[in-house]
Amino acid sequence: MTTGNDHFPVIDGQVEFTAVPGPAVLALISQGRAVDTVPIVVGESDSQTLAHAVNAAAIADDATQREIEKLAAQAVEMVDASTENARQAQDGATRAEAAADNAKQSESSAASSASAAKSSASSASSSASKAATSEKAAAGSASDAASSASAAKQSENSAESSKSAAATSASSASSSASKAATSEKNAAESASAAASSAASAKSDADRAAQVPRGKPVEVVPAGLGPFKGQDWLRKKLEEYGTTYDTVVVLPFDLDTSNATSMSYMFYGCSSLTSVPPMDTSNFTSMSQMFDGCSSLISVPPMDTSNATDMSYMFDGCSSLISVPPMDTSNATDMNGMFSGCSSLTSVPPMDTSNATKMRRMFYKCSSLISVPPMDTSNATEMSQMFSGCSSLIPAEVRLYRADGTKPDSTYSMLDGTKLTREPLYTPDGTPIT
Repeated sequence: MTTGNDHFPVIDGQVEFTAVPGPAVLALISQGRAVDTVPIVVGESDSQTLAHAVNAAAIADDATQREIEKLAAQAVEMVDASTENARQAQDGATRAEAAADNAKQSESSAASSASAAKSSASSASSSASKAATSEKAAAGSASDAASSASAAKQSENSAESSKSAAATSASSASSSASKAATSEKNAAESASAAASSAASAKSDADRAAQVPRGKPVEVVPAGLGPFKGQDWLRKKLEEYGTTYDTVVVLPFDLDTSNATSMSYMFYGCSSLTSVPPMDTSNFTSMSQMFDGCSSLISVPPMDTSNATDMSYMFDGCSSLISVPPMDTSNATDMNGMFSGCSSLTSVPPMDTSNATKMRRMFYKCSSLISVPPMDTSNATEMSQMFSGCSSLIPAEVRLYRADGTKPDSTYSMLDGTKLTREPLYTPDGTPIT
């Protein structure tokens, strides 16, 4: 759920909001109606784009997907309810305004009737004066006076009726205003209920994430060095009656809370299609973690904020179609990170400001269309960085360098691509030649 107002305008095709981490639904509202819903999963980082949140939702686990579906249904229901209450409130306000106009018109009519009565009374007095000067005229005038007095009485009665109607209209206006206030209160209560439901859904999602998945849990020992993690996993799989080369889905979950390195852990698991969620917050090395996992389709969200070595992390993952947003702000070695990911079409934004090694980072990513802008100011090694990226669109590649100089090595950086020049730019967008 968002941390403030739950309604945000779209300005020039962009929308910005602040939300607490977890599954959520972005409801697109037009003319008071929910025209679409977009599932998102808000990450733990201070800022991220909507595209990241949408990608995270697309690869979320089953429990989170179910919570997102529940959120979507509740969001549409609450928006519709709020819209209906708002409409009722508007109708009530319109009726109140009309009643007030009627009351004003009745009061005006009453004043006119009273004025007519006064005029009639004046006419009667004039007729009586004429009666004193002439008996015949007096008789006629007396008759006229009687008629005028009768008209005056009728006018007074009409005035009383108009006043009564005005009072009734005023009462109706007050009742309509009260109904409008009640409708507004109902709308506010509906909005509050929607926020409460969203909070409850998030709480349910948090609890669901803590519920055991029904598999045994194996604790990964601390202090595993290169290839030691691979040896440990190989033995565990044999205990469960399967092998490192043929396992498709791990028969157990992993407790990695004490581990600092997952280097080579799944190296060469060529039949593995997915991995379970893991606590990666303490990992400093993820080098070649999934190297050679040619059947791997996706990986769960991972906390990579402490990782410094992410070299060849997904090397050879030729079936990988997406990767979740990752905090790479501390990564210094990103050599070959996505090398050979031939099914990957895009990667999420990454903080590469501390990276010094980016050689073969996207080597032979033949389906890759674009990469996010990257700060390569500290990179010295960028040879073959995009070599073999035959689908890459030149306009979708921007590498920035603060000092305006080229790195030490850009050998064969663009071999097999459509790019005609190295995509290096100063922070203000000036090409570096």
